[in-house]
Amino acid sequence: LALFVFAIYQYAHRQKWEREKFLAGIVKEFRISPKAQCAAQMVDSLQQLGRGRSVRLYPDNPEGTQERFVSHAMVYAALRTDRDDFNQDELAIRECFDVFFNYLESLDHYICTRLVKKSSVYRYANYWIDLLGKKGRLDIRPEAVGAGAGGLCRDVLLRYAHEYDFY
Repeated sequence: LALFVFAIYQYAHRQKWEREKFLAGIVKEFRISPKAQCAAQMVDSLQQLGRGRSVRLYPDNPEGTQERFVSHAMVYAALRTDRDDFNQDELAIRECFDVFFNYLESLDHYICTRLVKKSSVYRYANYWIDLLGKKGRLDIRPEAVGAGAGGLCRDVLLRYAHEYDFY
C-alpha cells in the first residue's frame, strides 16, 4: 500500500512538473514573439509613459525601418472598432495586439481545460492581467491620448478584444 501511495505521489508530482514545463514554453514563446512584445510595450507605455514610446512596429521588415514612435493617440486610433480605414502603422498596431491577445487567450484556454493552474499563469502574466483587468490601472484621461479621443485606454483595449472575440 505504501508503494502504491508513493507511486501516485510521484505520478502527481511528475504531472505538475510537466504542466509547469509546458507553461514555461508558452511564456517563452510569448516573450520572444516580436509582435506580442511590441503590443506589450504599447500597453506598458499606456500605463507608465506620458506620450508613448518607440517600438519595433515592423519586426518582419529587414530592409526598412522597424522602429516607430507610437503615441497613445495612435494606439487609440488603431484599436477603434467603429471604422475600417486604417493606415499602415495602425494596421501594424492592430496586428501586434492580435498576437498579444491570442497569447493571453491561449493561457486562459489552458486554465479552463485545467492544463495549467491559474496561479501558475498569474506568476508569469500578472502584470498584463492586472493592467487589463483591474479598473483604474489603464484609465487614462482622454486628453492623454489626444484631442477628441474620448473614452479610456483600458476600455478601448477591452472593446477591441471583445469585438474580435478575444475572450
